[in-house]
Amino acid sequence: MRRLLLNKLSFLFILIPSLLWVSDLSAKESYKKNLIIGVIGPMTGEGAEYGKPMLEGIQLAAKEFNKAGGINGEKIKLLARDNGAEQGATTRILNEFLAEKVTAIIASPGGWSTFGPVATANRSWTILMSVGSQRHIGKSGNFIFRNSLPDEIATEQSIKYCSEKLGYKRYAIVTSMVDDEASLSAAGFYRRALQKYGGKVVAEAFTGFDMGLKESVAALKQDAKGPIDAVIFAGKAKAGAEILKELRRNGIKAPLIGGEGLKNRKFLKLAGKATVGTILYTSFTSLSKDQTTRRFVKSFRKETAHYPSPLSALGYDSFMLIAEAIKKSGTTEPKQVANDLWDTKDYQGVSGPISMDDSGETIKSAYLLKVVQGKKRPFFTLVK
Repeated sequence: MRRLLLNKLSFLFILIPSLLWVSDLSAKESYKKNLIIGVIGPMTGEGAEYGKPMLEGIQLAAKEFNKAGGINGEKIKLLARDNGAEQGATTRILNEFLAEKVTAIIASPGGWSTFGPVATANRSWTILMSVGSQRHIGKSGNFIFRNSLPDEIATEQSIKYCSEKLGYKRYAIVTSMVDDEASLSAAGFYRRALQKYGGKVVAEAFTGFDMGLKESVAALKQDAKGPIDAVIFAGKAKAGAEILKELRRNGIKAPLIGGEGLKNRKFLKLAGKATVGTILYTSFTSLSKDQTTRRFVKSFRKETAHYPSPLSALGYDSFMLIAEAIKKSGTTEPKQVANDLWDTKDYQGVSGPISMDDSGETIKSAYLLKVVQGKKRPFFTLVK
């Protein structure tokens, strides 16, 4: 594993230029971290569907870790702050965290929550872990980490399963130009996986770009010049449901292959029986038989009265990864905590085994789900 080499160049490894004004800390001051973990994200309003479930997972992790003895009997304090996905609020919260000399910050994915604090956290020697972000941020600095299922791993595992277990060979790819740019990169990863496992792209379409959905699917059918085993769609639930319905109207019965954006009741409700056969990957599922996961699901339901989402599980694991690194270090000194995070190998998280690479990115496997028809409605089942 890479060990932390602190020098003037280490502060230049940033993902984006800092757009926030905060008070810089000297190196000497930054060593004096407190046993506090800050949490930042939109807990209300726009983006709350990311921040709120993440926070619920973190709160449960903190409760259980502290109940088990914390760090030599001392409890880790949580400072959870709602930034409303806004720049100004993020600036204010970061200043508060730095004033409190927090050991680490856990951030919800996307926007100001993850990308705004990167340069500031790294410059102030504060651990920042983004939960569930689809963009790689680990290389942004020595104190920057991401706990997420890497799309390049998940897409390869999906195609391997479809090729070796289901015998799919002929694929169409539909890329949504109205979803976020992560859809574009995921489509590229799928293409690379197809090359590795002998799949053939027989047709490709882009929705919301140069033509509407109806025209795109019609062109897809014409370009395929033959049967389509599966249609790859790297996008979200609503768009996926619309594509499926249009595929069926054109007589294309091929199942959809996608990612976590489709793991949504809305997807099943909007497209109904057309969703049957869909294969998707996810970073977490309550269907797992793993005992660590089952205990987490039971505790989470008792605490919140609902099932945990992938972000809840990743939030839980993020807190535990940081807490265990502090415990192993025996100190909140940033260099040592960062080094012990890098040394994470096969940690049994509630989202599965987790390792960390030398750029601060987690290495983990995907869960593969399939939609099957129930007595009343389609539902997800775990296939791998």
